[in-house]
Amino acid sequence: MNNINTIHPRMTRTYCGVDSHKDSHTIAFLNCFHEKLGEITIGSAPSEFSKFIKRAKKYLQPNTTFAFAFEDVSAYGRAFVKYLVEKGYLVKHADASKVATERGQVLHKTDSYDAECCARVLINQFDK
Repeated sequence: MNNINTIHPRMTRTYCGVDSHKDSHTIAFLNCFHEKLGEITIGSAPSEFSKFIKRAKKYLQPNTTFAFAFEDVSAYGRAFVKYLVEKGYLVKHADASKVATERGQVLHKTDSYDAECCARVLINQFDK
């Protein structure tokens, strides 16, 4: 028998897509319904990371934990990924081709939209 009080596992996360660059990272926050909750852009210096977590908590949905997706986990995003993992956050890689497919035929590509598409891939492909 199903328990009607059980929530879907995707509802236990606030999804964070990260668009990493040499000088900055843009992070978009989405709920499991693909609704954008907000975004933050930070510098890429490690000294920015702890300040980011404090700012990010205002987007954390009740009874959820953050899940992060990076399209770039080896170059510009590496230090940020390492920081988040060390702090106990779930971090996944979002395949660049899937992010590009999610982005579609957008005429004006922005860091904000790339971060949002990365979060969408995380939601849609979470178990993969």
